[in-house]
Amino acid sequence: VAVQPPPQSIGQIETAVVDFKPIQPELVLVGKVAYGEDRYSKISSPLQGRVVEVRAKLGDRVEAGATLLVIDSSDITAAYSEFVKEASEMEYSTRAQELAKELYATKALALKDLKQAENDLIKARAEFRRAKERLLSLRIPAQELEKPLAQQRITSRFEMKSPLTGTVVERAVTPGQSVGSDAGQVLFTVADLDRLQVVADVYERDLALVKVSQVGRINVEAYPGTDFASVVASIGDVVDPNTRTIKVRAWVDNREQRLKPEMFA
Repeated sequence: VAVQPPPQSIGQIETAVVDFKPIQPELVLVGKVAYGEDRYSKISSPLQGRVVEVRAKLGDRVEAGATLLVIDSSDITAAYSEFVKEASEMEYSTRAQELAKELYATKALALKDLKQAENDLIKARAEFRRAKERLLSLRIPAQELEKPLAQQRITSRFEMKSPLTGTVVERAVTPGQSVGSDAGQVLFTVADLDRLQVVADVYERDLALVKVSQVGRINVEAYPGTDFASVVASIGDVVDPNTRTIKVRAWVDNREQRLKPEMFA
């Protein structure tokens, strides 16, 4: 029995040409949560001394430029004494060279003596620059050194500051402890935990499926069934010769602090 559709439904039928479109495959990678590149810092002391005050505790949130600890250092005292000495030497050499020029102009001084005064001034300037650069390497503010000597306020106390805004995730220092200028002696680690990265390995055969700015989903065992949105930040340029994989990094928002570095993902 042939059944005809009602007249009013005929106009609702639509037709289209069947077309083939590629289906984007889903690529599942295994990785781990990590600190974001340039969003964490391992901080060591640039000089030797004794810790007299620790102002940051483990878990504290600190702003960029906040003081983490205070060190009393004889390095600063010695460097500043040398700076004052060289400043005095340069001032003396400057006056001597000016006087030599005046005497030479009146033919009261030999040319070789004028040249000697000029060479002494050049050496004094070089030594002054060296002494100043030593203080700058000890993190003495440049604007303080530009003041006249009588107005400079430089002490043996050095304040070590955080280079970025973040959370203190490691602390390995106590008041009274002696610290050195060894970069391997890490006193604090400060990290921005609001934005982390997930680092994963992708095989060569799957590399064409991954692109920078691609959106992905992150899953961790701690929150089963929960997806964390991520965006591919970078794709490595080197293949690991042992695993034949390339590193892929993806940014993930972590303002709720649910993800922790070193979690498997």
